Parts: sequence; structure tokens; C-alpha cells
Amino acid sequence: MLFKDLKEFEFILSEERIARYPVANRDESRLMVLDVNTGTISSEPSFKNVISYLKEGDLLVANHTKVSKRRVYLRSKTKARIHEAMFLEEKESLWKCKIRNSKKLKMGEQLCDEKTKQILFTIERKEEEFVFLKPKHSLQEEDFQQIGEIPIPPYLKRNADSEDEIRYQTLFAKTPGSVAAPTAGLHFSENIFKTLKEKKYNSAL
Repeated sequence: MLFKDLKEFEFILSEERIARYPVANRDESRLMVLDVNTGTISSEPSFKNVISYLKEGDLLVANHTKVSKRRVYLRSKTKARIHEAMFLEEKESLWKCKIRNSKKLKMGEQLCDEKTKQILFTIERKEEEFVFLKPKHSLQEEDFQQIGEIPIPPYLKRNADSEDEIRYQTLFAKTPGSVAAPTAGLHFSENIFKTLKEKKYNSAL
């Protein structure tokens, strides 16, 4: 089903309902339950209760994607302006990015990373809301570790810290390159994995 009007997704959510930081233990977040037969929505006080909803023959499949430090702050070589960029994917030596206030950027303009000021980028082209950057040298995961930050959701309205490097990853994260975590997976703990194994549920974790 396609939604033509984004307003269909709008709703009022008071600021105090948004948790800025996760609970101490992964599996202690609350769990929302949707009954697919009745459409009824209920809740559980703890995510660890998800075990009680699993049935014989159910299969759990894990998304092994690992969040990389793909939020990079770039400074214009000719102006003092700093731009927040999200590096999405690389193709033919160009990085497809989403950059705030990209309308102010010009073709051929040079930017450098704000953290190390060692990596230079050139704006090659702009397509719709995307900007394509060409780095002075090919970027590796190690480079993003130096110049980037973990791209926590903007609605948290805070800067990422060292704790986010742990908590904004699932325990089964393996393959780097993602700009967002598979959110539901964040709540699976070692205790839940142990219970799944003991009860011999099918899983591809």
C-alpha cells in the first residue's frame, strides 16, 4: 500500500515521552504487542517477555548489519560554515550523501572533515536531496572511525557519546556500513539468547 501524503504519519508526541537514553539493560524496555487477528494493541512491562509470544515452529532471523560512524561534520574550505553529512553509500568512487542545508553548496566546492581536517572532499554533483562527494582518497571503515560519529536518531536531540557506540548496536551486529540500527534487535540480550537456545526455538542469529 502506497501513502501519497506524509501527513498520514503525523501525530502529536510530547517531548517528555521521548527517552533520550536507553534503559540500563537491553531487555528491560517495554514491549508493544499487536494481535494480528484482532488488531488489538497491548503492552508488556519488559521486552524479555517476548519469549512467551513465540510458538513452536517460529523462526527468528537476525539482521547482522552494524552501524558505522557515517555522520560526518564537514567544513567548507572557503567559508566557516559547517555541514552535517550522512554518508549513505559509495559507487564508482563517489559517496552519496544527505547534507543539511545542501542548497548552499556549489558544484566543485571543497569540504574537509571537521575532526581531523585531513580528508578533503569535492562536490561532484547534486541530485534532488542528495550530494555526491569525491574524497581525495578511497574511504575505508577505519577512516569513518576517525572522522565520523554514530548516527543516533535526530529526535534524541543530543550528541552521540561513547556509550552509543555500544548501545546503538545489536549484540549480533557483524557487517559494518549501516546508518541506522535494526531497532527491535537492540533489545535482544544475552539472557534472551540463552533462553531461546534452552527452549530450542529455530533461529538464524
